[in-house]
Amino acid sequence: MTTATAPQIGATAENVREIFEIRRTNYFGAKEVNATFDVETNEPVRMPNLFTDTVLERANRMGLCLVQQVDKAADRKPLTLKYIYESRKNKDFLGGKILCNSDRYKEESLFTKHTPRPGLFLKGRGVIEGTLGKTFIGESLIGAEFVEELFGKQLPEEFGKAIEDLLNQAEDLEKLCRSDWREAARQCANLRFSRFFRETPVEVVYRILIAQKVNRERLFEDVYARTNTLSQGVGLFGVGYAYSDGARLGDWIPVSADGDLGLSFSCSGEIETER
Repeated sequence: MTTATAPQIGATAENVREIFEIRRTNYFGAKEVNATFDVETNEPVRMPNLFTDTVLERANRMGLCLVQQVDKAADRKPLTLKYIYESRKNKDFLGGKILCNSDRYKEESLFTKHTPRPGLFLKGRGVIEGTLGKTFIGESLIGAEFVEELFGKQLPEEFGKAIEDLLNQAEDLEKLCRSDWREAARQCANLRFSRFFRETPVEVVYRILIAQKVNRERLFEDVYARTNTLSQGVGLFGVGYAYSDGARLGDWIPVSADGDLGLSFSCSGEIETER
């Protein structure tokens, strides 16, 4: 595994739109965010250092998009799923609903408290190829190869450590999944790899809505993205099947390997140092 040996310089904002507007709009910056969520945020002058021209050009070839996330609405209230649901009266941008079954989780923190992590993120348009039908750990191992392909020789040291930790714990976690799935779910959620490269439920919905507003398209219509977020039942939430009657949220134990459940890649341009 090769990691970066020298500081990198992030791409300029001018270059980013040129890179990501080859097909439709795959750069969802301040203009797109403001139009979708009625907020007032600014375009960054320069991309985070992890997002060099080389990495972004490779990301575009790999089918990724670049999304600017905000955590507060225009009135400075937290941009939670509850806020999005209520402020838009559960109406999406294509004449349908945002959420299908909110009564199931309306008391959970993912609905009432969690907000998108602010900043610029590279994200997949769906799930990573090959991750459907895998366990949580199986998805993550395929995701690790995806991360290494994306960053190549510019792989940050912290990302390399997260992948190494995953590889070292994978076998034991798979065994734990079959003996104590609740504890296994907790440990899977707490993996650095999960924190760095998986989304939270509100981030998946955020991306579904911005794609509807800007590109008039529905993401995650026939798959679920398994997130890094625990449910009260100590499963791991997935978001998907986002038809016109609204996105569905469900929870799965880590050993579940359903054919419509996979890993949707997400990576911040700033490395998180705390949980």
